[in-house]
Amino acid sequence: MKADLHLHSNASDGAHSPAEVTEFCRRANVGVMSLTDHDTTAGLDEAAAAARLAGIRFLRGVEISSQWAGRSVHVVALGVPQANGQFEDFLAHVRALRLERSRRIGAKFAEIGIPGAWEGAVSEAGGPENLSRTHFALWLLHSGGVAHYEDAFERYLGAGGPCAVPRNWPQMEEVVSFIRACGAEPVLAHPGRYRLEVGWQEEALVDAFCGAGGRSIEVASGSQSEASGRRFAEIARRRGLYASVGSDWHSERSKRPMPGTVAQVPSDLTPVWSLFFEDSTQS
Repeated sequence: MKADLHLHSNASDGAHSPAEVTEFCRRANVGVMSLTDHDTTAGLDEAAAAARLAGIRFLRGVEISSQWAGRSVHVVALGVPQANGQFEDFLAHVRALRLERSRRIGAKFAEIGIPGAWEGAVSEAGGPENLSRTHFALWLLHSGGVAHYEDAFERYLGAGGPCAVPRNWPQMEEVVSFIRACGAEPVLAHPGRYRLEVGWQEEALVDAFCGAGGRSIEVASGSQSEASGRRFAEIARRRGLYASVGSDWHSERSKRPMPGTVAQVPSDLTPVWSLFFEDSTQS
């Protein structure tokens, strides 16, 4: 079946409500989906209800920020538990780290003579709870500070930029172990996006992920090239890992494929959703 297990709504830094994201999936004939907002489960009940009405199988998900070897690495958790205080406390801790980082970004803008960045980003986000660099970029765009969304990252927010702030996320191994301990399935998100050396660094990342209990990786992602997808599909094939797929879609302003239109899992790999649905098939 067609799947999209990496999607974002306005519960984090997407532009559409969880129900609207689900509707995009319905239009694309998606059979199984997951909403995976950054470090929050706030949109899952709405998305799950919309998926039931649309006849789409739904996996509760979240994308958790982490770091490995000094790089930001994201881990998608699929099948996350409902009303689990320990899990929600962990996410709240990560969101607190996110909030701290965003305040420092706002201060950096003030230091270079651009006041009001923090307040503007909070307004774009609808509150400070899950603020991200996306909201700073949108504030710059809408206030005329940059001509294009991508310019905000190239001029200010990207690595080496005057408003870049180092990440302070939990270690990837800690995140993977925690997800498994809570009964959910950790998935290494868009592994081809992290600008690693092809070969040894990519293998080292997967080694660390698997060593912490990970067994599923995204082999098709809107955030990585087709060549990266082929490399990680081969890694999954060689290591016997489960394979996942996700557009990593946020909004129409993104260059990423629309929900349900990303390349699918190769037919010779075992899809991660088979861990949740006994009669799952690929098409």
